[in-house]
Amino acid sequence: MGKKIIFNNLEINNIIHQHLDNKINCKKIGKIYGVSEWTILRTLKKHQISINSQRFVKKYSVDEKFLNKINSINSYFIGLMASDGNIKKNLNSFSLSQSGDNGLNLIEEIYKWLKYTGKIYHRKTTHKIAHSIDITSKELVQNLIKHNITPNKSFTYYYNGKALLKEFLQGYIDGDGCVGIYNSNTTKYYYISFFGNQFFKDSIINLLPIKPTCHEVNSGYFELKFFGKKGIEFSDWLWEKPIYNNSLKYNKYLLFKNSKYMNTKYYYYGKLNLKINEMINNGFSTNEITKKLNIKKRTIYNLKYNQKNGRNTY
Repeated sequence: MGKKIIFNNLEINNIIHQHLDNKINCKKIGKIYGVSEWTILRTLKKHQISINSQRFVKKYSVDEKFLNKINSINSYFIGLMASDGNIKKNLNSFSLSQSGDNGLNLIEEIYKWLKYTGKIYHRKTTHKIAHSIDITSKELVQNLIKHNITPNKSFTYYYNGKALLKEFLQGYIDGDGCVGIYNSNTTKYYYISFFGNQFFKDSIINLLPIKPTCHEVNSGYFELKFFGKKGIEFSDWLWEKPIYNNSLKYNKYLLFKNSKYMNTKYYYYGKLNLKINEMINNGFSTNEITKKLNIKKRTIYNLKYNQKNGRNTY
């Protein structure tokens, strides 16, 4: 911890005189006394002196009420902040950074949602340019904390159910998820996954309509993965109503969904089984299902047999 600076009464009076009468800003006064501008700022505030320096005046506006009432758009933003955002330790500001052209498009969309008028910062990294916003707003930060988004969230974050689940996950996966395609000798296989600590995994897994495969990639850090038919069904559910249409991951899903590989038996029967299950749960008889879906009774019997014996029907 740095040594605490204590000014005597003569120095304090002189600092106040220089700031109020001579219009010298905190940074220049700090250089005179060999201290930081923040030390001068604290001294002036302690003696109830208003600060003239434009450095300490907020130069931009932002919608402070953006998170007050939960909706689909701010649920997406909460998910994105949960995976990729950063709350500063002073609990007064937060930042969000994305890389590449797609990242810039997303930052610009968030910029509009927040009605933010400040700067977008651009920084060159090893492979891509990183684009970020850095916003001071105690009210927004306090609302983010209500969703468990804190300075050390990587180790402590869990989903508390306050944000809308689908929209939250869309934002979370755009921040810390993966959508890809595996190649095999005869076809291509789709997968979607996202990552989080054990608290997050435990808080979300039982809320999902399809159970993922969980893999511990680092100590206490997990990948939740949906592969093949499960991946398509999960993505159908997730992006039933996309919030951000320019999402790179959403568009990868659409690309595969509209490809010739979706016509293979592997994907067709996975979707058919889900439809049969839905009709059974809604009280349709075997005869009604066979007529409505134009399938053989044997298909339904096989499905029921596999489920009874604990076999994967996806």
